[in-house]
Amino acid sequence: MIGGSGRTTASRETATPDLGKSLNGLFDVNGVYGSFLLMPTGDVAARALPEIVDDATLAEVGGRVVRLGETFQTTGMSPELCVLRFAEHKLYVKTFAGGALCVVTGTDVSMPALRMAANLVARKVAPDLVRLATSPPGGAAPEPRRSSSSGFRVPASDDPEDAAGDAGASSSPATRMYRGRPIG
Repeated sequence: MIGGSGRTTASRETATPDLGKSLNGLFDVNGVYGSFLLMPTGDVAARALPEIVDDATLAEVGGRVVRLGETFQTTGMSPELCVLRFAEHKLYVKTFAGGALCVVTGTDVSMPALRMAANLVARKVAPDLVRLATSPPGGAAPEPRRSSSSGFRVPASDDPEDAAGDAGASSSPATRMYRGRPIG
């Protein structure tokens, strides 16, 4: 799906009320204007942004972030972090299993502080986003998925052996890498 609807359904909001609260911790970093979480489809899972940024704008941004990830995938790159610099602000995009964390900042934000805060938030929200990404809206049994077309890694189940895949297949798209080495 190109784009995504950019909407947050009521069932998703009530199923994971802590997603939006988790984003509030990013405001402790000077220069952070707001943040939002994206599903692998580009849909917005949670937001902590001023009301001046409407849902239609987030839907457009979500789709573009997904397409940017797909572009990186076609060139053989799979970055977990991307910073887009504009004249008056930056968009910090951190991808992880189940989605992406997008943080809108000023140009003078401390990148080490932002990176540390974003890593903490990503660790906290990743399990909830994986559950949202793998559960259908109607509540039926989830379909197994290894990765989406957007390059977001989504484990097929909560079984660590299943998520890790074959031990000899360290080049599979579901294998998580840290500094060039596969991790479990």
